[in-house]
Amino acid sequence: MSIPARLPRRSLAKPDPEMWRPSWKCFCCEDSGWVAAHLIRLVIPDYSPNSDQPVVCRRAGCEAGIDLNRDTLAQEDFVDWRFEPTWCAELDKISREEWRNWRDEQFHKRRMQLITDELAQAKSLRSRKRSGEESAIADCRHQAVMAELEK
Repeated sequence: MSIPARLPRRSLAKPDPEMWRPSWKCFCCEDSGWVAAHLIRLVIPDYSPNSDQPVVCRRAGCEAGIDLNRDTLAQEDFVDWRFEPTWCAELDKISREEWRNWRDEQFHKRRMQLITDELAQAKSLRSRKRSGEESAIADCRHQAVMAELEK
């Protein structure tokens, strides 16, 4: 009976510092002052940004929403002021959670890709990775074989 070789731990991917992070502070309006259409549809399901009035973000602490001059905009009667600050706060919370879920999903995909690449490299009979030219040749050959099989 032979003693099995040790199995070192895989280096699991850590969150990528290069991964995109939003720079805005308010997730309800993305610092534009206007509630995002996909969030408005959570409150008004048949909302259409092309035909309905834009909704002003009124979340407490949202500087972009405060920057909109209420007197000027209200006189022109082309904006919707009906969203309460608590609604905007809830929409902000929902949007933040959506972003966290998206980030976690992207992190998981990258981690799985690293594990797959690492495993493929370990099982490969090649002593080194293919060059760009070698990959292009292999892709052409693969496509030619697939075309022959389809005939």
